[in-house]
Amino acid sequence: MADSLVSLDGLNDLFDLGLSEEKLLSLRDFFYNLVGRIPGK
Repeated sequence: MADSLVSLDGLNDLFDLGLSEEKLLSLRDFFYNLVGRIPGK
């Protein structure tokens, strides 16, 4: 898991910043939009 783009500590930091699941999903959609493919759309 050391090679993963987002570590568990990184995810914990995001939640500590107060990001909700909805915001995380929006960030995911933004990322997939950057690479030109959004799952489920």
